[in-house]
Amino acid sequence: MMAADQFESQIRGWLASEAPVEAPDYLLDAVAARIDELGPRRGDAHGLRTLLPAVIVVLAVIVALGLGNVLNIGNPSPTGPSVAPSVTVVDCQPSPCRVPLAGQARYRTEIFAVPMTFRTVDGLWVMTDDTRELVRMERADDPRQRLTVLIQPELIPSGGHTAQPGANVEGLVAWVRTHPDLTVTDRGGVVIGGLDAVRLDIASRFDTERGDGCTGVRGCVLLLATSGEPLAVGYGDITQMYVLELDGKALVVAIEAAGDSAIDGFVPEAVAVLASLQFQPGAETDEESAP
Repeated sequence: MMAADQFESQIRGWLASEAPVEAPDYLLDAVAARIDELGPRRGDAHGLRTLLPAVIVVLAVIVALGLGNVLNIGNPSPTGPSVAPSVTVVDCQPSPCRVPLAGQARYRTEIFAVPMTFRTVDGLWVMTDDTRELVRMERADDPRQRLTVLIQPELIPSGGHTAQPGANVEGLVAWVRTHPDLTVTDRGGVVIGGLDAVRLDIASRFDTERGDGCTGVRGCVLLLATSGEPLAVGYGDITQMYVLELDGKALVVAIEAAGDSAIDGFVPEAVAVLASLQFQPGAETDEESAP
């Protein structure tokens, strides 16, 4: 009897110093049920020996739980609640503007017709436009390298190549594919912000300066217009155009890169920003919701 009391006292002290505050309810219920099945009698040494395996199992599980909690400090379970990254609304008013964007930060447009969020790669980006029809970002160290987003743009005629105003996605894609001043490579379907898009790689066929609005740009071809500066393609430039439908309207995302050096530098960064784009179809911007 003395040995049993001493053992119980040692176990109680050890649990108080090493074990977690409590074990799971399902574990305690299972142990209680097992004890009821064994039915030990007071003073029965055989009963005490019968209970010892159950006690050892309980202690092992409790120690494992306590050790697991210690090891998980600073490394919370992925099933726990997640904290959404903060989003900064870019104040680009009046537009055009020049707002520096921090690296590895998430931003949201303020005026663009459909609220749009994006994530930067480094701190060398600036936003230059945020209007109802146009969002534009560029590299702070080279304004020729930029990413442009347009919604329901106007197709700029070139010679006999005309198009109906307000063209839908199919009409816009067909117009670009058959443009006589462009070399177009169809890259097929992609997904941007969870929406299906068509990627077209386009380049100018001309290698001389032209006088149709692209002054000073070699081989320039004007393509799309909105309230801001038109989207144009110069000779030797890299332009990746993504066309998708949003709220029943054609939306164009274009990576505009000037010079061969942009292939290894700017384009991968722009593609990373492009991959982070998220749109909120049906949502209203602050300007729309204002009385």
